[in-house]
This record gives sequence, C-alpha cells and structure tokens, in this order.
Amino acid sequence: MDADDASTGETGSTKKHARLGRNDIPVPGFNKGEIVWARVNKYPSHPAKFLNLSDEEAGPKLVASRRYTGDVLVEFLKVPEIHRFGWVGRRTICEMGDPQVDRQRLQETLQKKMKKKEYIQEAKEGYRCAGSILGLDPEPLLSEVFDQPPPEQKRKRKQSSSKKR
Repeated sequence: MDADDASTGETGSTKKHARLGRNDIPVPGFNKGEIVWARVNKYPSHPAKFLNLSDEEAGPKLVASRRYTGDVLVEFLKVPEIHRFGWVGRRTICEMGDPQVDRQRLQETLQKKMKKKEYIQEAKEGYRCAGSILGLDPEPLLSEVFDQPPPEQKRKRKQSSSKKR
C-alpha cells in the first residue's frame, strides 16, 4: 500500500464491497405484540414488545424521535418511562425463548463497557416479565448468568528487583 492508498484507506482497487446498512434487510417477521430481544446503541439487548407501528399509529411525538428511516418501534419491558419506547435497527431484533440466544443476550449486560447495576437490574426484571408473558421460567437462566462468581483473573506478580548481596 503506498502513501496515497493509506491516506484514503483504499488499496489499489477502487471497488468497494457494499456493506449492508442498518436496515438493508426486511422487517423481521414478528407479530405485533410479540416478545423479542431488541437493542439500542450503547445499551445491552433488552426484552421488548415488537410494535412496528406505521407513522400514523405511532403518532407525531414518537415518529419525531426516530433517527433512521426503516427503524422498527419496540416497547422495552421494565425500564424507566423515558426509555420505554425505542426505534431499533432491524438487525438488532431477534426472537426470545431460545435458551442459547437468551443467555447470550443476558450476558451482554455483564460486558465491561455495559456493566452497570441498573442495566443488570433492568435486564433481570425485563426477562422475568417476558418469561411470565411467554410462560417460561426465567429463574434458572437468570441464576446461571448472574449468580456465577466472576472468573478468576490471574494476578500479575511484581517482579522483584534483583538485590545485590
């Protein structure tokens, strides 16, 4: 790569691979009111009701809060009122009820950049609420994810400076 290529971030070829955008996939085929996992940027995934309302159904206040054309409206479960409704990218929505997917989504709240007590508490309450709607027992999975002791981290030993005798 020469200096010109490095400055533009391109290599030899001017052909760029088209990266699929935020909403370059069809709207997920969930029914209105179905419980799903959804995620807003800078927050972990959270249980939500799939709404996908038209602009007329959503009303002007909610439509005005949409940042990206094609985003889907969801209602997050057991979060503060100010965060109750959210527009999410189509790629961030997935089904709830598969233990493997649910475990992965719950574990997002334990990632260092998102690990906040309120996110963890909201995730637990939201998952319990979703479980009651779906007829699932949320407690075994919640215990598995949140009641495990944190993995032991290896402690680095300080290298003792060599002492002259």
